[in-house]
Amino acid sequence: MTTPQYVSRYASGPHTNPFIRAVKSELLKLQRRSLTTTSVTFTVLFVVTPIIFLLTVWKQGIKEPISATSITSGLQLFVLFSIIIGTLAVTSEYASNTMRTSCLAVPQRLKNLLAKCSAVAIYTSGVTAGIIILRFATLGLLSGGRIRITGTDLGTLALFILVTALTALMATGIGYLVRSTAGGISFMVLFIFLLPLVLSMFLRFELFATYAPPLYPMSLLGAIFAPPADASTLAEAGYFSCPIALLIFTSYTVGFIALGYARFRKTDI
Repeated sequence: MTTPQYVSRYASGPHTNPFIRAVKSELLKLQRRSLTTTSVTFTVLFVVTPIIFLLTVWKQGIKEPISATSITSGLQLFVLFSIIIGTLAVTSEYASNTMRTSCLAVPQRLKNLLAKCSAVAIYTSGVTAGIIILRFATLGLLSGGRIRITGTDLGTLALFILVTALTALMATGIGYLVRSTAGGISFMVLFIFLLPLVLSMFLRFELFATYAPPLYPMSLLGAIFAPPADASTLAEAGYFSCPIALLIFTSYTVGFIALGYARFRKTDI
């Protein structure tokens, strides 16, 4: 049901908030809410995990220098972090009943949503980059400065940051759609991690078994971060190359944001 949207005279005409200001406002919301606690918690977890691993093999020494693979290990944990950030960015406003105030400040629903998505992407990318830098510094110190960074490693790290941002945006779209923290996180965990288990009953059909598994989100992430040496093996198994897998994953994000916007635009807040 479409509801009439009230537009304050202080948020229209010459008083309209510019897009950049709206994005800054959304970033301030992300920093002041419980997302800061979430970010700190996950940062500690991401840094402590490799330290514990290195301490267990300390007596044997580190045989390989620190590379992008060492930094981006634990992809599932990063994905979960992005899901929580993206979902809470929306559902926390509905839970605290501040979404109405946000819409009064920026009454154009599309502009409001794009500002929120931009802030989520910037926030998630920044926190992920900070965690990566902190991991490099920590592991580098523990390994005695044995760090190896190539052009390929930099590309992998850039892809890693991009994927976390896309996942957070996907969760943001779901947050607008379901308007529930538990529902949004549960749906995203189901879609990202448990979809193969849910759809396993259809694997008895040859057509489904051939074309569906490569489209699973975790299959796409595996293809995106697959080593170049494994590219031919993945292609023979019917999986996509890195650019195509990234394009499909991005299309999932765009689709969920579109669904979230459809509800955000058509229903009351």
